[in-house]
Amino acid sequence: GIAYYEQGGYYYPLSNQGKQVVDVFEKRCKNSGVSFMYETTVCKVNQLHGEYIIDCCSEKKQETIKCQYLFMATGGFVSPKLGGSESGYHLLKNMDIRLTTILPGLSPIYVSDDISSVKGIRITGTVTVKNKSGEVARETGQIQFNENNISGIVIMNLSNIYNKWLFTNEAALLYIDLLPDYSWDGLKAFFDYHLANYPEETLLDCLSCILPVAMGKYILNRCKCDGNKMMKAAKDKMLNKLTSNIKKMQLNCIYKNSCDKAQVTCGGVALEEIKIDSFETVKYKNLYILGELLDVNGNCGGYNISFAILSAIDAANEMIHKLERKND
Repeated sequence: GIAYYEQGGYYYPLSNQGKQVVDVFEKRCKNSGVSFMYETTVCKVNQLHGEYIIDCCSEKKQETIKCQYLFMATGGFVSPKLGGSESGYHLLKNMDIRLTTILPGLSPIYVSDDISSVKGIRITGTVTVKNKSGEVARETGQIQFNENNISGIVIMNLSNIYNKWLFTNEAALLYIDLLPDYSWDGLKAFFDYHLANYPEETLLDCLSCILPVAMGKYILNRCKCDGNKMMKAAKDKMLNKLTSNIKKMQLNCIYKNSCDKAQVTCGGVALEEIKIDSFETVKYKNLYILGELLDVNGNCGGYNISFAILSAIDAANEMIHKLERKND
């Protein structure tokens, strides 16, 4: 019932207020007879004689809820300030549901290099990830340089696989092409043009014609080049080194459990634990596991929230069909 508009294939509430979606959803639920228990922790879940027993506790009291159908939709562990928690994983692990390794996803990638001098710079570049098998992934888009990490949509998308490699110490390399619109030879030709036409300008002046000044200084520092040196004094070896660092900048990436910066959780309940058409567990009848609790994650662009919603719809439809068959 919320008015919306479309922009670039994405849908937004007409008010541009995300809270409106939550508020309307809550009202719709209450009008349909749904009750909410606030500030209440689920401490334990058991199944006994086909019935689920849920032990809950709050500051005021402890109580037990019994039900025939149970949906587990606690979300992932990232963004704890917004309610992210590992509670769902602990409850399911105690029920002997197998979990895969849980890691932050759609997150910045942290580096050991000192990139503080280019903090705040955004560049449209191409990021390539390679391991021992060769090139694994490549994305082009905006890259943001921060105090001790790089971010942006392309970086977040790649973090879904790269964090796993960093966590397991698997050898993998990350390269950034800062100027994807220039070929290797095209960039070398740019330097040759400045060498021929502006021999008195400095190396930093030359780089500042093609990169942000701070990034030019950073590249020169990486190459151990004096930015005040004139172009006419630059040797081919030096220009080739600058070209290499611009077209194939390698950063030393490190793993960091950045749950406060990540947008989704990678890993979770192993998919063989559920029936993928209904999201009902294999081991427990009428127990459904949904959304981010599962070992399913996608790129930026609304795919993760869409999966969470659609998995809930599939599970709810399955429960409705069961109840209808039961009543026939």
